[in-house]
Amino acid sequence: MTVLPMPTSTYQLLRDAAHAWPDAIAAQVAQIANALTGLGVRRADAVTLCGVNTSMLYAATLAAQAVGIAAPVNPTHEMSGVPTVYATLTRVPIDADISSLRLPIGKQYKPALSAEAAERAVTDALAEAGRTGAKGPAMYPNVIVVGAGPVGCTAALLLADRGIPVILIERHPDPHPLPRAVHLDDEVARTLHRIGVGDAFLAGSRPGRGLRLLDAHHRVMAEFGRDIEVTDNGFPGANMFHQPDLEALLLDRVDRHPLIDLHRGVEVSAIDGVDGSLTAPPVRVHARRVTDEAAETFTGSLVLGCDGASSTVRRLLDVCMRDLHFTERWLVVDLRTETPLDTWDGVEQVCDPARAATFMHVTGDRYRWEFQLGDGEDETDLIPALGALLQPWTGRPDLTGMEVVRSAVYTFRARLATRFQVGRCFLLGDAAHLTPPFIGQGLAAGIRDADNLAWKIAYVLSGRAAPDLLATYQSERRPHAQALIRKAKQIGWAMTGGQDAAAAVRRVLLAAAVRSDRIRDRLASTETPPLRTGALHRTGRLSRLPRPLRVGALIPNPVLCLANGMQVRLDDVLDGAPAMVTARRPEPGLLALCREHGITPVRITTEPDTSADTAWVDARLIPGRTTRLRALADEPSLTVLVRPDRVIAAVANRCRPPRLPWTVP
Repeated sequence: MTVLPMPTSTYQLLRDAAHAWPDAIAAQVAQIANALTGLGVRRADAVTLCGVNTSMLYAATLAAQAVGIAAPVNPTHEMSGVPTVYATLTRVPIDADISSLRLPIGKQYKPALSAEAAERAVTDALAEAGRTGAKGPAMYPNVIVVGAGPVGCTAALLLADRGIPVILIERHPDPHPLPRAVHLDDEVARTLHRIGVGDAFLAGSRPGRGLRLLDAHHRVMAEFGRDIEVTDNGFPGANMFHQPDLEALLLDRVDRHPLIDLHRGVEVSAIDGVDGSLTAPPVRVHARRVTDEAAETFTGSLVLGCDGASSTVRRLLDVCMRDLHFTERWLVVDLRTETPLDTWDGVEQVCDPARAATFMHVTGDRYRWEFQLGDGEDETDLIPALGALLQPWTGRPDLTGMEVVRSAVYTFRARLATRFQVGRCFLLGDAAHLTPPFIGQGLAAGIRDADNLAWKIAYVLSGRAAPDLLATYQSERRPHAQALIRKAKQIGWAMTGGQDAAAAVRRVLLAAAVRSDRIRDRLASTETPPLRTGALHRTGRLSRLPRPLRVGALIPNPVLCLANGMQVRLDDVLDGAPAMVTARRPEPGLLALCREHGITPVRITTEPDTSADTAWVDARLIPGRTTRLRALADEPSLTVLVRPDRVIAAVANRCRPPRLPWTVP
């Protein structure tokens, strides 16, 4: 077999690819992608190189050969093993000694193969060859996302990263400058990592140490600590952050993404065609520009309403919010200080029946306080006495050396939309559910919505799943959101509920809770409940699965050692692709299933294996590191199907591969 010479750049790879393309090589897509991943290429880059664009696919073959893989130009050839050679695919000189090069791993890796570079290279080369342009019309119909806050931006990026064009509409001309949400857990941080902002988010946030409950005299009643080190999800359990900083990270990616078209200062006024099928004429979203009232109409296959608690999309769909019987008014105060405050580095909740309060150090010089308001009270009643209210934390009766960034009265509510889907429209985030803030899950729930729905939309629009997969968004997310609202209400009552006798009962219950390790661990844990229904497949014969391998739960995200010796987390190995994970050598039938459905086969081992194969990705658990994924290594007969949102979709034994819990056309 002829191994082509090292290209000077990915740009050259694509130009060469556009001139010579053997279509039959499509049968080798999975092998090439797995081989590149095994060498340390980010899964997203391997998938991009092996994408549906034929020029890209041939470029993958050239790229594989360039790093020493005997990838076939003639599709009748079989790929040989992967030698332990490291190389970078970005602008390596032809005469470079590739044996001394190492390929960067993770989201910090910025490959030369950007969408614009790929398009330019292929288009130029095809033009030189006298052929038509490669891009043409969009491969998939676009999706309209209403609301460019964190939930809308996350949904747009998850869709666009899967090749789905997005029209993103936002009524405000500029991003909101003031802080709102201040906490995200380790599960949601995995989603931020997959859309390329995880490292920057970590750099700008800080880990929280847990929760303290104080009595009216600020004496500690109970403490529920959290380890500030990373969890098995790959991030600290509690991450405190400044929301405008997160939005800036998301919007920067949105602005640079070639498949996202952002329209600011545009307010939605009507939606037509919601009830049609995906093959019907597109949904029409009518809007007006805020500046001059000029009318605009946007069309798309689906509409996502991510436009907040007062959602216009929800109102136009005539969806009601069910009241879950929790309404409290609180004064929220955000401050910056000239010198750091000498406070505990977690969240403190003052369980005072006369004036419940919450305090937290956010990041850097930013702090937040929340004070419950009594009947008839408003902001003007408390602001004059703000210095005295803050004195237990600041140590002084006035605000000298402090800047009030914001003070506003918020009504904390518990509400749930009666429907999350109406035809071809979906509700996400606060448009679908309102969660009291006591467990810090408001924004997190919205990002979970986006992660749950985006891959399903991409699968349906690209023909990998039937349209009925979209109905599982409501069946999965609505019960999950309701469970977290219920937990927030319970925690809220434990912290603030009741007067006199109720407060005395609460103190007794808290004292009992502190003595129970199980309750303490549950209150300190950031783990959310597993999904119960939807795109999941359970079998009674495997009902006694290890807890980390429960269907509906997130698969752990430990650090793994690849065949080339590099260490990388499972999410970076998969990078948004579905996976079939086992601890044994995958059988031919299992590999055939993976090839048929574009699933990445991964073998988790505990010992080094010199018999690595390009048909799957070999990854070894690192000795001495605790991870719940070791439960899979202890049960090599099991095979775990992992969805693109990292949810365990099915578990089976070696006798029968896991069944896809969605319909394939």
